[in-house]
Amino acid sequence: STANIAFVTALLLLLFSQLNLLWLGVIVIAAMALTDVTMGVGLQILMQTRVDEEYRGRCISLLSVMVRMDPPTSAFIVGWLTSLLPLSTSFAVMAVIGLAAIGTIRAGVVRKAL
Repeated sequence: STANIAFVTALLLLLFSQLNLLWLGVIVIAAMALTDVTMGVGLQILMQTRVDEEYRGRCISLLSVMVRMDPPTSAFIVGWLTSLLPLSTSFAVMAVIGLAAIGTIRAGVVRKAL
C-alpha cells in the first residue's frame, strides 16, 4: 500500500542521514527516488479508481498542489533545522516526523477525525 511505501521512504531517509560513504548514499537516494515514483503512481491509481467521478477532478487537483508544495516546504524546514542542528540530524528529524505521521495514519487517528 501507499503507507508501506511511505514508511520505507522514511526509513531510507533515516538511513541516509547516518551514512558517511558517498557510493552508499547514492544507492539509498536512488532507492528513495524509486519509492517516490512508486508512491506517486499508486496515489494516481487510487484517485482514479476509488474517488467518485464527480469529485475526481477536485481530488486530483488537491493532490497536484500537495505534490508541488512538498519540495519547497521540506526544503524550508530542513534549512531551518540545519541552521540549528547538523545536516544529518536535520534529515533524521524529518525522517522521524515522517514515521510519526505514517504511524498516526496507520493507527486510524486521521480517519477517525474525519
